[in-house]
Amino acid sequence: MDTRMDALHSYLKTQNALYRQQAKTLLADDRDDESHFETIRANIFEIFDTVLSAGEKACAGDPDKIWRFFSQKLEQIPASWSASYEHARQHGDTETMQIERIKLEAARAITKAADQIWREAV
Repeated sequence: MDTRMDALHSYLKTQNALYRQQAKTLLADDRDDESHFETIRANIFEIFDTVLSAGEKACAGDPDKIWRFFSQKLEQIPASWSASYEHARQHGDTETMQIERIKLEAARAITKAADQIWREAV
């Protein structure tokens, strides 16, 4: 397997575990809302780890094709979250806005880290 794929999977799994642990800690402190937000963040990292795995299968292990597949999904998936955020904003739904904002922030973090990993890992 390409070391870039290993590094990207490692990043996504590590962040997922970190946010899940933070969610547990917050829940233990009776900070339910904050725990829920950390769980949402963790879920985004898990989703994109699954997307990366799907790309590896669909692209027969070709690193360049996998990267194109993954990059495309990093644009497509958050686009629906942006639309949902905008819809919620128009209707004054602050709870949905907060959730969509968290998802978009996580996706931006993944995009930034993935770009860096892809350029630096060999």
